Amino acid sequence: MDLYESPLGEQRRSPWQQSHSRDSGTSEPTLDAGSTDSTLWLVSRILYPLLVCLINFSLAIGAWLCLLHPLRLYRLLRWLRARQAGLRFRLVPLDGAHYRLAEKGRPDRLRPSLLLLHSVADDCTVWTEFVRLADSTLDHVIAVDLPGHGGSLVSSEEDFDFGPLADRIRKVLLAAGLPPNQRLHAVGCGAGAGVALALAVGWPSQVELLTMVSPLLPPLTTGDDGTGVNKDGNDRAGDGNDRAGDGNDRAGDGNDRAGDGNDRARDGNDRASDGNDRAGDGNDRARDGNDRASDGNDRARDGNDRASDGNDRASDGNDRARDGNDRAGNGNDRAGDGNDRASDGNDRVGDGNDRARDGNDRAREGNDKADDGNDRADWQRYNSDLYNWLLPYNQDLLTESIRRRFYRPAATGGLSILWWPMRSVWLSDRLPKLNFYRALLANLAEEPGQTDLLALAGRVRVPAHIVWGAQDEISPAYNADLLRDRLQNLVQFDLLDECGHCPETECPGVLYNLVHKFRKNMSIKKYK
Repeated sequence: MDLYESPLGEQRRSPWQQSHSRDSGTSEPTLDAGSTDSTLWLVSRILYPLLVCLINFSLAIGAWLCLLHPLRLYRLLRWLRARQAGLRFRLVPLDGAHYRLAEKGRPDRLRPSLLLLHSVADDCTVWTEFVRLADSTLDHVIAVDLPGHGGSLVSSEEDFDFGPLADRIRKVLLAAGLPPNQRLHAVGCGAGAGVALALAVGWPSQVELLTMVSPLLPPLTTGDDGTGVNKDGNDRAGDGNDRAGDGNDRAGDGNDRAGDGNDRARDGNDRASDGNDRAGDGNDRARDGNDRASDGNDRARDGNDRASDGNDRASDGNDRARDGNDRAGNGNDRAGDGNDRASDGNDRVGDGNDRARDGNDRAREGNDKADDGNDRADWQRYNSDLYNWLLPYNQDLLTESIRRRFYRPAATGGLSILWWPMRSVWLSDRLPKLNFYRALLANLAEEPGQTDLLALAGRVRVPAHIVWGAQDEISPAYNADLLRDRLQNLVQFDLLDECGHCPETECPGVLYNLVHKFRKNMSIKKYK
């Protein structure tokens, strides 16, 4: 049949017949534009409905996940973002549990592999944007979920100090098939920086380089709230002030007694001076009497009476001289007594000053203890805030957490938690393990764990690199001095302006460039 039914129901000649009628001399049929139009028409009639159905089905699945299972959608999107960045996920069985790691590229014996370790309550997908920048042909990247985080479970043999966690990561890498002689560049953020540090200390044959990104290093704290120390310090300060007041009172009493003694000494000296004056007057009278006696003797003829009178006067002068000498002795005695009293007063002044100094010392010691108690109370309050900032459990705390952790809008696993609907899903992802996260944070962030961390820093021998956000409110940047003073081989220190506690999510490009620069410099130095 040479005719076929058109879409409009009319009969017309087929395109092949039309072409054949125009060129009857050829034996091969040819297709023209009409044939192409028919093909497009068939495609539009068949494929277009299929495409529409597929899109509608995808939208329906997305709406179903978004409305009924938002947490699954959130995890799926994070997994897809990580896969898009080139990460390949797998589970590694070990000691009755399994641990998840993500990998990009292949090990190269000439270049150390990048080992990425996340912080508390995160997982390996926080490194998604960082890993996206890595060249899989040059860099081998391994991101591991810490025990109890992400896709990793917790073994019954688990211990959650920095050293045991580092040993567990080492066993996971070996169980995953990492060559035993493959060199590593350990990069850790937050609490993961402490695990990376412990790896560098305990596994120096393989960990060749160390980078710590905003290590979780809050001020050292104690288990109590500081109120007992504060009260004891205030009591000691009060006791010291009381003793200082008593010493000052005794010093004042001594000064009064010294003044009284000086007054009595002056009175005695005045009396001695008066006695000496009287003795001098008596001596003068005795001399005058003797002179008169001599004159009377010379004038014996004229005046035996005068001689007798002169003798009387001489006797009276001698009596007066003796009386003056007695008065002078009495004055000297009084002067000595006054000097003794003055000396006793000065001794009391010295004793009072000693007591005042002792009281001031006790007051200073008490004030120091009070300050120490206040500091401990402040650190305890800081620790309480630290739990809420890192591990929020409601929307209000999450808002505060975002403000404290991030200086600029950031994404977690490529998904922004600043978008309000994403916040509730983000909380739902963490709440089931909140108690575990809080126990782990208490073990790592309080004083014993921080003391261990600083002790480990003093044992590191591999080249070290520190990256810190200048606006970090979780672990303030001034804490960097604690590590810089202990790291014996600190090669590079970078302070990132306009960056908070999470450089791996706030500025992954800048962080990757700094890590790459560190690796390049160490490679040049090694092979030079």
